[in-house]
Amino acid sequence: IREILQGLVKMNQEGGNAASARGDAEYAWSRLLMICVAVFVAVLTIGFSIILSRGLATPIVNMTAVMSRLAAGDKSAEIPDMDRKDEIGEMAAAVQVFRDNMIEAERLAQAEETRNRDRAARTESGINGGVCCDTSDRQCSDGGLRRRAAFGIDQPDCQ
Repeated sequence: IREILQGLVKMNQEGGNAASARGDAEYAWSRLLMICVAVFVAVLTIGFSIILSRGLATPIVNMTAVMSRLAAGDKSAEIPDMDRKDEIGEMAAAVQVFRDNMIEAERLAQAEETRNRDRAARTESGINGGVCCDTSDRQCSDGGLRRRAAFGIDQPDCQ
């Protein structure tokens, strides 16, 4: 009986050792697989980060730089990504509108300043030269000139 029991114990130990070896092999394989998956996910994450950085972050940073230059008064700044068909292109188009409006506002301000300067020169020449006209009765009157200048009325008949 002893030999039979020793045979059964030996068989049990061999089965346990084989199961342990299979468990160790499966553990090693699972560990290798998890490491490979982690490396693959890390590579994908880095790849997507680079794609997003080049596709979104860089154009937005460039657009911000152009908007800062426009805010500082530099209307010669070139607006990037005008040819894009996505949201970045829409942002570029909006910044272009801002730049065009800044240029137009400056042109209008210069035209207004020129008009005001011309009006002031006409008024000044009328006061200093003693020449003024009241177009209703063709009489020179200092009060009429001041009234016309205060209301911005041009005096086409006065030289």
